[in-house]
Amino acid sequence: MITKDTIRKVSKLLKLSSTGDEQDWAIEYADETRIADFLKTLQTYTLSSAEKIAIVSLILASYDEYLATNIDHSNEIWNQIKPILDSDKLQYQNLLIYWAVFDEKNEGNLFNITPLVRDYLIA
Repeated sequence: MITKDTIRKVSKLLKLSSTGDEQDWAIEYADETRIADFLKTLQTYTLSSAEKIAIVSLILASYDEYLATNIDHSNEIWNQIKPILDSDKLQYQNLLIYWAVFDEKNEGNLFNITPLVRDYLIA
């Protein structure tokens, strides 16, 4: 769970208008046009584990939003996300399990990112 304090800190860093009281912060502030910016922030700043989890959560939600209307030719964006996940797979495990929706069999109920996350976790 991402705390209000972490949401406030990350929102300030990313210049998001969040109050920290949002129920699904990463989903509400997902922005497919800022994926590169979110990735750069992770690589540029010294962040706490909680802040990294918050930003990765935002990246995954933004990428899911991107896939709703775009095709990621050659998985270009996904291939930029995977090294971040690889850097601490255990730290991001709960996020990945959320997006993998392993219990759901009906493809109509999956997230756009679900097949990629499932493949990543199984590999």
